[in-house]
Amino acid sequence: MLERPGMLETLVRWSLENRIAVYAIALLLTAFGGWTAMRTPVDVLPDLTAPTVTVVVDAGGYTPTEVEQRITIPLETALNGAPGLRRIRSNSATGLAVVTMEYDWSTEPEQARRVTAERLQTATDELPDDVPPPHMTPASSVMGEIMFVAMRSDTASPMELKSTADWIVRRRVMSVPGIAEVMTIGGGRRRRERPGTADRGRGSCRQCGRVWQRRGRRSGRSAGARTRSG
Repeated sequence: MLERPGMLETLVRWSLENRIAVYAIALLLTAFGGWTAMRTPVDVLPDLTAPTVTVVVDAGGYTPTEVEQRITIPLETALNGAPGLRRIRSNSATGLAVVTMEYDWSTEPEQARRVTAERLQTATDELPDDVPPPHMTPASSVMGEIMFVAMRSDTASPMELKSTADWIVRRRVMSVPGIAEVMTIGGGRRRRERPGTADRGRGSCRQCGRVWQRRGRRSGRSAGARTRSG
């Protein structure tokens, strides 16, 4: 009784009998593989994170507890429930609140940023008046975070270090090609103070009103080539 040839034996026999067809199939597969390899994105550290939007609030002078209670919690409440939002987490530090919103994999990054911007318009009203409006960091991946740099000095004050970091270091680092964002944290913020008298009586409120009016006129800004009188 003759044995039926196996599949491997049949394939080898067909390949030997049809060498031209085997060469043609091999050339097609090689060309397709080379074309696919040239179009495949190659990265040393591939980005495997979901679409993420980071919201930052600079709260100078606030302690971590105050940042958490007065900024982070109201901001999370306003941002929570956004369409496509999968997870939200926050970090409260001294003078800084960071809220990270992670969306579904099917959400486009542009759509995630647009939804976040709409939510931020309503969230700004819930924050204290002395806190600047929250803003979104540039669209970049978590894998793009490079380093943390600390500035210390035995002679300069925290306010001078803050001014140097904001006006010199940050601008020079931002001029480097490929840098998406540079954030400065800590230090003292330069501000103007006008001490007032602690008089009691009817004229105290009126005096405070005059101080605020003069402060507003002197600290205001106007365009050039204009003169304001009165």
